[in-house]
Parts: sequence; structure tokens; C-alpha cells
Amino acid sequence: MVAAILIILLKSLLNDINQIGFKIYAASIMCIMVQPLQIRAQGLSNLLTAADRSAILELVAEYSFRWDAAEAEEFSLLFTEDAECKFYLNGESDPSSELRGRDSMREAAKVRAGYFKKIGLITKHLMPNTVITEIDARTASLRTQALITWQMLAKQPLPQPVQAGYYDSLVVLTPEGWKFKRRDVRLNGVFKVKAVFG
Repeated sequence: MVAAILIILLKSLLNDINQIGFKIYAASIMCIMVQPLQIRAQGLSNLLTAADRSAILELVAEYSFRWDAAEAEEFSLLFTEDAECKFYLNGESDPSSELRGRDSMREAAKVRAGYFKKIGLITKHLMPNTVITEIDARTASLRTQALITWQMLAKQPLPQPVQAGYYDSLVVLTPEGWKFKRRDVRLNGVFKVKAVFG
């Protein structure tokens, strides 16, 4: 009888120890899971506000919409007066072309995007993902994925993916808001209309 009672008490004690051990184990797991989050949070700086990040992403979107609409003047205003834009096509290590200054940006949009609009070529610059790296409170570098489609309703209504790659940018905060100071365009694909639509 005494032995039976001792066995029951021992089982109860072991059960309590197991529960305590499980709680300690669970707490340890939680600490392991939370620790990287704390480290990540500590690694983030507060140089850019949420409003800054939103404005920068809006700038990236405006680039696409203004170019695709052939709005040359509005497109040029997305850049600083001394902005530079270099184009590296199909894996080239040296740029195939360069634009310097806001006037050059305006002229490029007026000529190329304007020509596309004239012949009925619809372009879509799809830029779904952008990584923002803070440099200081007024400067950031960006890496943006890009997929560009062309579409000619008269010949081929289905949008054709023609180019893909990355836009590496430097943006700065000016009295007029965030602007592109530099863009390195790295695209692979087809760049001549005849090669796509004949």
C-alpha cells in the first residue's frame, strides 16, 4: 500500500518536472525565435522615415508612368539638374549610352518615348520590387527589379516581354522632394521595334 502511494507521488512529481521542463524548453525556443528579430530591429537605423520610404517608392513608380505616357517634361522633373543615367545592355561592362542633366532626360523621353507613342507602341515599365539602402537622412541607394513589355494593338495585342533587369539608383532629398541623382540601367533583351514586330 505504501509502495503504491509512493509510486503515485513519484509519477505526479515526474509529471510536474516534465511540465516545468516543457515550459523551460518552450521559453528557450521563444527566445531563440525572438532574438534574430531583436538583432534585426537594432540593426535598422532611423535615418529615413516611413514617409521618406513611401516618397522614394512613389518616385520609382512615377518614372515608369511618366516614361510610358511619353510625358517628357514631367519625366525630366524626377531627376536633379545634374543627374546621370547610364545604360548597360545585354551584359555590357561599359555603358552603351549615357544621359547627363535634366535637359538630356527630357530630350530622351521626348524622342524615344515620343516615337513609341507615335507608332502606336505601348510600353509598360513594371518595377515590382525595390530595396532601399539608407546612406544618410537625405540620400539612399536603390535596387529595383524591372520587366518591360511592348504592345502594338494593330499588330500584336498581347503584351510582349522584351527586357528585364535592374535599375541601380542614387536618390537625394531636395527642396522639391526626392529625386534621382543617378540611375544605372542594366537590362537584357531586345531593344529594336522591328526585332519584335517586324
